Amino acid sequence: GGGRPPSRQATVARRGDAGHDECNALLFPLSTEGRRVARRRCCGVDHLVYTCADLSDGADAIERLTGVRPAAGGSHPGVGTHNALLSLGDSAYLEVIAADPAQPTPAAPRPFSLDDERTHGRIIAFAVHPEAARGASIELLAATMQEEGRHPGRIGTMRRRTPSGELLRWRMTALSRAEGPRPWLIDWGGSAHPATTSPAGCSLVGLTCHGARASEMGALLRGRLGLLPL
Repeated sequence: GGGRPPSRQATVARRGDAGHDECNALLFPLSTEGRRVARRRCCGVDHLVYTCADLSDGADAIERLTGVRPAAGGSHPGVGTHNALLSLGDSAYLEVIAADPAQPTPAAPRPFSLDDERTHGRIIAFAVHPEAARGASIELLAATMQEEGRHPGRIGTMRRRTPSGELLRWRMTALSRAEGPRPWLIDWGGSAHPATTSPAGCSLVGLTCHGARASEMGALLRGRLGLLPL
């Protein structure tokens, strides 16, 4: 007690911030804040994941299919994987990923069922990114998925160095929650998006998912998560 009450200006500022809007949107989805947050829920396909036993062999396979060879991306320290990348447009790319023989066997299983050779040679998962230009954030998308019973897991930070030495940092949700029609979330922040630095010549013109609950996940993506058309 005894302190001065907050000023009207300070109160208005708090009411106008994104955190206040998102809290009220959860409690009152039909409120002004709820409608404002709904307009900010917007995402785009970020990248597709093609798994293989050997990275060079995987790049060969994609080159035979597309006529464009994926370029070396880099290693994922501690995860036990490395990748090669191919641009699919301005903001989407293909990631070819394999176990990295230069790293020790990781404590946890490698992502995307890479330790199971029966899953190799196919596109097995995909990621979506928030459309920051429209006010979306990875936190908002993650909260929306959780509301819909599709908890994406905690948001963590990863990094890798490109062959040129550039350090990339990004945030993402748990890879263990992503497979088939259920994506994980990724936010590149201030790092250059790999689609802009990878070999060009291909475009992503469609994405069709199959498997259990694919139609439900598709409805969630196109609906509350605001997936933009390709």
